[in-house]
Amino acid sequence: MSKVRIVIRTFDVEVKQEEEHCLLEQLMRSRVEGFASGGETLYEDWDPGKDWSGRDTYHVLKVAVLVALVNGHAKIELSDFNFAVAFMEWQGRIRNTFATGRARKVDPGQFNETIIREMEKRTAKMKKAGTSDKKRALITEQKGKKLYFVRWKAMVRDGRWYKYGMDTEKTIDALVRMGSLAYLVETEGEKEVANRRWVRLT
Repeated sequence: MSKVRIVIRTFDVEVKQEEEHCLLEQLMRSRVEGFASGGETLYEDWDPGKDWSGRDTYHVLKVAVLVALVNGHAKIELSDFNFAVAFMEWQGRIRNTFATGRARKVDPGQFNETIIREMEKRTAKMKKAGTSDKKRALITEQKGKKLYFVRWKAMVRDGRWYKYGMDTEKTIDALVRMGSLAYLVETEGEKEVANRRWVRLT
C-alpha cells in the first residue's frame, strides 16, 4: 500500500490531504474493455495445445485481463496477451513435469550409483580447479591431506533428482553408514559434530 500526498491550493491557502492507494483498490477502479488493435485475432487464433482443463482459452483471457489491469491498460495490449500466453505455457510445463508416469523409474541401487558418479565428477573438478565454492564445493585439509566435500543439496537441484521419487537425504545417510561417503566433521567446543550438509568420497 502506498500513500500519495496531494496539495490543493484554494485562494492561496494550502490544504494537504493524503490518499491511500493499494493494488486491490486500483483493480476495483479500473476496467478493461476488449482488446487493443489486432489483439482479438491473436486470441481467437491461439492454440493451447493440450488443454489440461478444457477451459484454457477462457483461462488465458482471464490472465490477460488481470495483466492489463495491473499495467493500467484500458484494453488488452499485445504485451499483456503475450505475458498471459507465456504464463499458460509455464503452467502446462509444470503439470507435464509432475504428471503421473513422468517420474524416472530407478531402484535404490541405481540411485546410489547416480550419487557416487556425480560425487566422482565433482571431486575430479575440484581437484583440477583447486578452489572451493561455498555453495557447491569445499576443500579442507586434515593431517596434511586435502579432503574434497560436496554440498549434496546442490547436486539434487542441479540433477533435478526430484524426478527419481527417492528420498535423497536418507540415501546419502545410508551411503555414509555403508562407508562410501563421509560427512564433514567440525569441532564445536570439545566435541566433534558431523555437518550433514557436506559429504565426500571415502
